[in-house]
Parts: sequence; structure tokens; C-alpha cells
Amino acid sequence: MARHLNRQWKRRGKVFADRYHSETITTPTQCRHALVYVLANAKKHGSLPLEKCIDPYSTAPWFPYDSNEPDHPLRHYRKPAAQPKNWLLREGWRKIAPISPQDHPRMPQK
Repeated sequence: MARHLNRQWKRRGKVFADRYHSETITTPTQCRHALVYVLANAKKHGSLPLEKCIDPYSTAPWFPYDSNEPDHPLRHYRKPAAQPKNWLLREGWRKIAPISPQDHPRMPQK
């Protein structure tokens, strides 16, 4: 993305000050928190109201929620992500608590 933006702007150099925060996830609790963060990130950053259920810009429409959620229109399209390959992502997080579309990441303290 940065290369594309630099090409568009006809410039060189860093586009983003920092790239990402890397942390190894080793426990079911960490995995569940990470999944909620990814699935509901728009709620945390205010681009989706907290009461809104599914973020259409994440893989949330294809996530296997444990609740009886109504069908989402995007589910009719091919899933844009690979199936989980390790135990934590397949089932480990379920040992802590189910994930609901109403879940949201911890909000920043004001």
C-alpha cells in the first residue's frame, strides 16, 4: 500500500510512522481478545456504532459465531481468509467464552 501511495504522490520514503505491533499469542484468552479486536475494530475506532453488529470491512460476516445471528448478505460470497491452522484459532478461544457480534474491544480510558 505504501509503495502504491508513494507512486501516486510521486515521492519516496516512509508513508506510515510505524507499521504494526507484533505480539505472539500463546493463550486462549489472548486469542479470544485478538479475535474480538479484529472482528470489531471499527467499533473501537468509532467508524461503526457499538450497537451495530457486524463490521462489513472485516472477516466478521464469515466468523462462526455461537449465537443465532441472522444471515449476513456477505456470507454468500467466498470467504476472503484461510481456515485457521492452529488449535488456538480453531477452538482454543472457545474455552474462555463464546464470541458474539455484540462484543467489542476494550475501549480506551477517558
